[in-house]
Amino acid sequence: MLNTKTEEVNIKYILSPFYSFVEPSSKLVASHLKTKADTLSILKKGGLMILYNKYLRKSWVINQTIYRFLSYFNCPKTISELISDFAKEIKCEESEISFHVNQFLSKMTHRKILIREQQLNSYNIFLTKYHKNKKIERAVLSVYDQFKHYKIKRILSIRKETQLFILEDKDQLSVLKMFTLPVELPQKIQDDSRMKFIKEFKLLASLQDHSAICKLYHFDEESRPYAIMEYIQGKSLRNFILKEVHQLKTRLLLLSAVVDTIAFVQEKGILHGDIHNGNFIVDDKNQIKLIDFGLSNHVCYKQGEIIRNGAKSSFVPPERVALNSFNFLSRPPDIRSEVFQLGVLGYFIVYQKMPFFGLTWTELANNIKTVEPKFNRLCSNNERIPPVIIQVLRKAMNKGPEMRYANARLLSDTINKVVRAMYTGSAIEEFSNYVS
Repeated sequence: MLNTKTEEVNIKYILSPFYSFVEPSSKLVASHLKTKADTLSILKKGGLMILYNKYLRKSWVINQTIYRFLSYFNCPKTISELISDFAKEIKCEESEISFHVNQFLSKMTHRKILIREQQLNSYNIFLTKYHKNKKIERAVLSVYDQFKHYKIKRILSIRKETQLFILEDKDQLSVLKMFTLPVELPQKIQDDSRMKFIKEFKLLASLQDHSAICKLYHFDEESRPYAIMEYIQGKSLRNFILKEVHQLKTRLLLLSAVVDTIAFVQEKGILHGDIHNGNFIVDDKNQIKLIDFGLSNHVCYKQGEIIRNGAKSSFVPPERVALNSFNFLSRPPDIRSEVFQLGVLGYFIVYQKMPFFGLTWTELANNIKTVEPKFNRLCSNNERIPPVIIQVLRKAMNKGPEMRYANARLLSDTINKVVRAMYTGSAIEEFSNYVS
């Protein structure tokens, strides 16, 4: 964490030239901000603001407190100057906000939203080159190009850090993910992004002995790192559940497979880090595949490991939710927080909807921390949900981490017993003792 002592005291920080604040009425809102009409209404009333990254061409909704905080850095400021000015504006003692300001400043500098004043020139040089040379945005490979012994069949996505392609070799398809961050970017950004990319595939390589983990065929971290992976024909779990009404048995089989997969990952000493309904694919044989290990970490962090502590907002467990304006997540994930995420995912699979709602982060966060989900006795196709399944989901989503299953394997064992009972016609209720 940054502090106001020793060598940090004279360092000045400034808003990165990549970022700017956008008026809610701007066309950029409609073009780049994927949000609900109600959120736009709040924006236009001044309750929220928009932070826009002109390089990534992405927008984020921020509240007025964060907007004011970042606005201070339109001109270079030291930490002590910031704390002094901010305390005067909100009329409080500097000691009351010092910890939170330092903590939030650390996050903003880690994300390169705020940078050191001496870095400003290199950022501006890159932006100048970027605007002159739009080739930076283009795919590094084209359809029908040769890559190793493969042919590029299709371009899946072009992002600033990575690009995805479908490869073809003797009628067999696979996916190429390539690190493509421009070398003109400041070295620190390049190094951190490269290390995150390499970490993702080293973790994936350690998980290959499970059929539900996306297969990694080849990984090369030299020069421009790239990975060649299994091509999965199917739908995201989210679309699979929402687009059709499936029998409860089918959905519980999927839930069982999902939880078993995460249990395997945890037993390998890894947290997936981003459990949600978009990171599981249901293939054309209705089998589960787990993808995207970009936010994964070791359960016990290794020396020098770059830690990423993100999560999809609607899946964040209550103990990680922070309600103050400076922090959205109060602590890193752990095994029990992933059990909660599995409970949320299980609720979605069973009920075809999410257990917690909120138009803004504050509303959603309050609901996650204080509201108990509603457990109807019937699912969307009017099938009766066994009470033991409701018990399992309640326990997995308990507000208190110590009251949940201790790990995904215990949750998996319980769900598997219930599913087996449903398929053999056994009395399901006899398994209720596994829940308590």
